[in-house]
Amino acid sequence: MKDKVNKVFTKTITGIDTSVKVTLTLKGTGLDSSKTTVRAFDENDVLWRVNHEAQCEGTIRFHSIIGEHQNGVVGDGTVQTIELLPPSKLGTNHTYRFEIALDGVHFQEIPDIKLIVNNKGIVEEDGFTPSDKAVFSNSIFTVKYQDENGSEIAKEDSYAGYGVSELCNYPVQAKDISGYTKVSGPTDKFLSTKFVKDIKVGKDGTRSLVYKYKKDAAADPENPSPTVDPTNPSTVIEVTPINPSAEPDPSKPSDYKGITIKQAVLKTTELVYSGKSVSDSVIVLDQDNNVVDQEAYEITGVSSKVGTHMLSIKSKNGAEGQVTLVYTILPAKVAGLKVKPGKKRVKVTWNKHAEQTSGFQIQYSTRKNMKNAKVKTIKNSAAVQQTLKKLVSKKTYYFRIRAFKRTNHGKNVKAVYYSDWSSVKRAVVR
Repeated sequence: MKDKVNKVFTKTITGIDTSVKVTLTLKGTGLDSSKTTVRAFDENDVLWRVNHEAQCEGTIRFHSIIGEHQNGVVGDGTVQTIELLPPSKLGTNHTYRFEIALDGVHFQEIPDIKLIVNNKGIVEEDGFTPSDKAVFSNSIFTVKYQDENGSEIAKEDSYAGYGVSELCNYPVQAKDISGYTKVSGPTDKFLSTKFVKDIKVGKDGTRSLVYKYKKDAAADPENPSPTVDPTNPSTVIEVTPINPSAEPDPSKPSDYKGITIKQAVLKTTELVYSGKSVSDSVIVLDQDNNVVDQEAYEITGVSSKVGTHMLSIKSKNGAEGQVTLVYTILPAKVAGLKVKPGKKRVKVTWNKHAEQTSGFQIQYSTRKNMKNAKVKTIKNSAAVQQTLKKLVSKKTYYFRIRAFKRTNHGKNVKAVYYSDWSSVKRAVVR
């Protein structure tokens, strides 16, 4: 049976209801949820990758909400279900088409499926740039390939985007250029916050990144060139060719010889700020998917702050391989929520929660499920109370609170991370 995608819908979403999800159903043979990948393109052919990170809750990105592989895909064999939250606060309307890669590499467009999200005038409160035509023309991302002298050695690549476009949306990677070896630039396929410092932002808002390459030296492996002893420039030291069958150097540790580090995962899918290192939450796997002993590797680049980070895992003691792991730490949940009703108002208080926090959001509604809720944003990390006014007398209101943390990695590169909502409290307004 030929793999195919069922026609599901042409759907229009209006407003800021981030609970509205996009559901796609795939039917075929040999479907593998670990490989299936979905992506979207809007009417300007701007790429929108699916992101599994919890921050922003789909307000400025397509967010995967199911799947053990963090790709929004569930099911193997003959049927798969894909569930996504579409961007809901982009400031303008967008029409999206979808592409699927059953092998994770070769994408094919899903015919007859279209998603329209009406977001005109609706933007994220914390300052994200709207994705409208006004910022489209100067939000081009250019990738250049140069030698150490700054000369172009390959054709540059350009990607369209918006001021709100996240770096991870761009499928940027180094090219294999004959006669050259890359010496600088990102090491992962999609850009992460680790490489923001390498990105140059022009006065017009355009962004660029340069991969640097070093020209390979010509060498004859059968007759290696002699080298000069630096302590005696007139003395030539003969270099003996390496014998592949030679015994390993006994002075080098080989306790973990035969182990190759292939993958790193976290014990939990969501990390919450605690001030402690995340190293103990990392599980390293070898080529046979077995857990690697901690003595076979070292972890560097660990951060305990709220945000998205990348750590590096490098083998040692005879093991081989090196991998990176991108992870996100969210703000801690706000505790101690209390509500005290007054005349057409309610005083909301909570425990002090200033560490790794930029402010708070109080959500309140006359419905316990928070439908049609209003949100009050407090941009003060030291705040412990807020009075909500102009409420309706004799009405029952429900309240909950969460913390948020803003990060700024440079011009046009911003992110907001939210904690989980607190438990709901109830009050009857006098």
